[in-house]
Amino acid sequence: MTLPATNTNETTTNASIMEAVEKTIDTRRKLISKLKDKKLLTKKDTTENRMFALGQEKLQLKKRMIDQLEKSEKKYTESMESFAASLNSLTSTMQSGFTMLGMMMHQTRQQNQNQHYNMHPQYQQQPNNVEGFWHLQDPSHFNQT
Repeated sequence: MTLPATNTNETTTNASIMEAVEKTIDTRRKLISKLKDKKLLTKKDTTENRMFALGQEKLQLKKRMIDQLEKSEKKYTESMESFAASLNSLTSTMQSGFTMLGMMMHQTRQQNQNQHYNMHPQYQQQPNNVEGFWHLQDPSHFNQT
């Protein structure tokens, strides 16, 4: 931007005005570029901080998830141990119950056999006395009339 100079004084004045304007423009441009750089750095710094904060938050969430998984695994292990103990107890209880039932059935069977033989009065004799038992071994006494 040049102005027509009519005088040398005016030319000098115009030149010094032009220099001052150019210096001002350069200064403003430098300030604007510094501000832009500062804003870019600030934005970059802010973005990095946000990314860092997000990374930290992700790590905390992962830690909490791992803690929850460990707690649930521990509870699961305890419940499975309790279940196994209950199952063992139930098995042993059933086994002892069936053993008792077998013993009772065996005793009842023996008692029934003893009662069947002991019902008739001739079976009430002493086992050492063999004389009364001859008719059990010899069927010839049934044919006597």
